[in-house]
Amino acid sequence: LHKTDIQLQAVLGEATISLGEMLNWKIGSKVMFSTTTNEDLELRCGHFPMFTGPVGQKQGHIAVRIESYIPPEKEDD
Repeated sequence: LHKTDIQLQAVLGEATISLGEMLNWKIGSKVMFSTTTNEDLELRCGHFPMFTGPVGQKQGHIAVRIESYIPPEKEDD
């Protein structure tokens, strides 16, 4: 189990846009998010939020320092 690979995503931001707007995108188009540069990013495993932390750089790579754990939401019975 400890050797199982998982996929982790760092979520830069999210936006809701119309399909028409997206269909007008071309190379060079800019997508604006509400996230600012000083906000923590969310790390997700699939659709499940796991951790948050600030973005930075380590040895020339983008990095996120984990600073908080997001407990799983409880399912309604």
